[in-house]
Amino acid sequence: MATDIGVGIPFRLPTTNDSIVYHYTSMSGFKSIVESRKLWISEASYLNDSSERLHFADLLKREVSLSSAEAEVTEVSQQFLMWLRERRMTSPMVFVGSFSNNGNLLSQWRGYCPNGIGVSIGFKRTDLEQSAARMGFAFHRCNYDISDQVAVANALATKIMTAAQKEVDPQKSHPSQSYFKSFFNCEDEIVRLALRHKHPAFQAEEEWRLISSTFPNYVEPPIKYRASSTILVPYLEFELPTDNDGNLMLEHVFVGPNPSGNLAIESVSKFLSKNNRRANHVSASQIPYRN
Repeated sequence: MATDIGVGIPFRLPTTNDSIVYHYTSMSGFKSIVESRKLWISEASYLNDSSERLHFADLLKREVSLSSAEAEVTEVSQQFLMWLRERRMTSPMVFVGSFSNNGNLLSQWRGYCPNGIGVSIGFKRTDLEQSAARMGFAFHRCNYDISDQVAVANALATKIMTAAQKEVDPQKSHPSQSYFKSFFNCEDEIVRLALRHKHPAFQAEEEWRLISSTFPNYVEPPIKYRASSTILVPYLEFELPTDNDGNLMLEHVFVGPNPSGNLAIESVSKFLSKNNRRANHVSASQIPYRN
């Protein structure tokens, strides 16, 4: 049972709820989000689990390799595998924001909150979907089912092979790259599907993702940069849902494992009372945490 500091009485809130999704962040990140009403969406290559986008690429490679042995299809598949290897290093920028159905998960506290100290901010999924549609983002639940992933990779491989054979233009390309133009036409779909399909080992995260369109040009789009301990991380600002009075439409906030205990929960509640009238509940994680 968690204590609602805002009203001073106990209440129960499920940590997993299909109608609410949570974003984990540090205390400083939380303060910035509430005050700005914006979320910083990092470029996918800079995520904690950036290697995950390679999981679907490996499935796609396998399905393409299993294509028909006909001479033309073999040439298409060989060129595609070569193109895919090259694009792993030079792929377009795409920006991703992470949420979870589970607002109180130890692996998430460890992964996204320094020493577990931070919060998970709960939003109505439908509110985020409306904001995503308005800003041109996709918002999807991640798929962890390997059989589903193989089926999606197979359908995409078939689509790519079929389109390439129709669009080949050897007169304008080097013979070893005569199908590349067609592959580039499919790249946005490949990248966005890769970010929706995660390795089954991560299923406990129950992740939802905001996914931007791809950006082949990194100069003109409204990309900003923040400093990490070692690098500059590119990000986009995502405008979070607000009501008519400009209040951030929060449903619930979990305060992660914190050595300050109730004082941390009280400070979060007071901050929200002053800065955001829409915060309904604040509660403690109560998960034992060790570094």
